Amino acid sequence: MDGTSHLTAMIHGMLAAGAWQDRRGANLLDGGCPFYGVYETADGGWMAVGALERPFYDEFARLIGLDERTAVNRDDPARWDGLRGAVAARFRTRTRAQWTEVFEGTDACVAPVLSLREAPAHPHLAARGTYTEYAGAVQPAPAPPLLRHPRRAAPPARHARCGRRRGGPRLGPARTHVRPATGRLTMKRKIFTEDHEAFRRTVRAFLEREVLPHYERWEREGAVDREVWRAAGRQGLLGVAVPEEYGGGGQDDFRYGAVLAEEFTRAGTPGLAIGLHNDVIGPYLTSLATEEQKKRWLPGFCSGETITAIAMTEPGASSDLQGIRTSAEDRGDHWLLNGSKTFISNGILADLVIVVARTTPEGGAKGLSLLVVERGMPGFERGRNLDKIGQKSQDTAELFFHDVRVPKENLLGERDGAFVHLMTQLAQERLAIAVVSIAGAEHLLQITREYVTGREAFG
Repeated sequence: MDGTSHLTAMIHGMLAAGAWQDRRGANLLDGGCPFYGVYETADGGWMAVGALERPFYDEFARLIGLDERTAVNRDDPARWDGLRGAVAARFRTRTRAQWTEVFEGTDACVAPVLSLREAPAHPHLAARGTYTEYAGAVQPAPAPPLLRHPRRAAPPARHARCGRRRGGPRLGPARTHVRPATGRLTMKRKIFTEDHEAFRRTVRAFLEREVLPHYERWEREGAVDREVWRAAGRQGLLGVAVPEEYGGGGQDDFRYGAVLAEEFTRAGTPGLAIGLHNDVIGPYLTSLATEEQKKRWLPGFCSGETITAIAMTEPGASSDLQGIRTSAEDRGDHWLLNGSKTFISNGILADLVIVVARTTPEGGAKGLSLLVVERGMPGFERGRNLDKIGQKSQDTAELFFHDVRVPKENLLGERDGAFVHLMTQLAQERLAIAVVSIAGAEHLLQITREYVTGREAFG
């Protein structure tokens, strides 16, 4: 879906720019482009070319041996026919195997066209686990692999508490297994170690003991009890990636966050927003905070005494950072903060809120900074606990700032550096969302299967 949307947006952009012709074979993506198509080789094989971007095209033109006078025709569609002829002539000078060797390991975006019989034996596809053999027949594997290229996983280094493997998980090729009782193909994940599975058992026990008995009441009340945050801290579920010297687990391994996300999702208990606390806000504090700030904030972060939130969204600006109107004026020894935020998760319970505010009025998206507002600061007020369709026990609130004096010591990261800071952390935030989404889909499939296999109809 992402690829389709991207391609559609690209085509309509060409249309708007007057660069699209309603004639097949005259455009970049419909066979008209000489550097986006297939060419026959000397032995009757074929090579596929997709060198659309300029750096890829330049590499392609160099490797195929186009002279500079011919290569510049890339930029003039009126000369594409001549360029296509030149490219075709070059490909006919070597066999498919020879051209494959020329382009192997380059950024020219050229690959051999394989038959259905050849594809399973191709080294790259074999390394990815793209195909499997089952019941004597070769067929596509039942799920996509996790790696582009083969990689050997080194034995994990052993560390205190969680057994972190430095450098993060190395995901090997997907392995296909046959379940003997049914003959069905299943996929076995290999990204989690026994340390992660032990942590998973701890999380499940915590949910059974501290969360599930109270969850219906929390849903009615619109927020969880503060005590469950402290219980999570005692159990070691908060600040897993925070260095041990500040009270954390010292395990900078996202797989522990993935375990938490999976188990909370499968239990149907998103109201206790540990993922937001650990995976979204935690990295800002560990990567941007000064040593003084870390000593001041991280011990409470890990114990559950300090619940956190991040305030970006405003009534008139959601993910559009340039539209943020909350402002902070430099008053020498403090910032004077004014504005409002909405849809802030953990907004009611939060003791520490990272606020995105404009510190340079004319700076656009690059004039924003991160200011840490703490519970009890005069002028910091909370509005409604918003009534939502779902996740009712996850307190989501409006926040208001009226002449809040934020100490200069509460600037997080660089002044006017919020845009870069936010974009840097975005990848892990989106990865956490993906983990939750997949775990939710798996859980729905499980309960649907249980229902349809156990249901009796018409006696």
